[in-house]
Amino acid sequence: MKLRYIAGGLAVALGVIWMTVITHSLITNILDVSLQDPAQWAQQVYLPAGVLSVIIYIGFLLAWIYYSYNCRCKSCIEAKQTISLWISLFCMSIVSNVFSLIIFIEFTVVQGLAIPNSKGLVAVNAPPYEYLVPMTLINGLLLFWLPSCFLSQRTLRFIPPFSYELNTVTEKR
Repeated sequence: MKLRYIAGGLAVALGVIWMTVITHSLITNILDVSLQDPAQWAQQVYLPAGVLSVIIYIGFLLAWIYYSYNCRCKSCIEAKQTISLWISLFCMSIVSNVFSLIIFIEFTVVQGLAIPNSKGLVAVNAPPYEYLVPMTLINGLLLFWLPSCFLSQRTLRFIPPFSYELNTVTEKR
């Protein structure tokens, strides 16, 4: 088995671990979020949204790999024209991740204790958008860009940005 396929599989595994374990830990233990119960919110809102996002990213990645495997480019110019397709898939995967997060944030009621503030009103449970938006970009890099650098096939394997440099690490020249 080629080393680049192993690297692609490890990149997907790293992305899944990042989205399901590390980000969950960041929200609950490390980041300063304005949630009443960050662990409860991460369990009931972020974890299902993260699992859906992983499925979406892998779906877009598989679509790119399938296209790159079946595409027969006759020239370098023809292959370079597919960069717009790769960028479109990358952007659609990130937008899909954002939409899934918004849907889960807006339509999931977090079960937990409501803590009244000094005026007797229940405090607003504001989602940590300031952290979720940059994490969405990291998700896209780890679950679409990095694996597509290693797993793209045939003449399109150097289409993702910096894939040539990454593939020189895994292949002999």
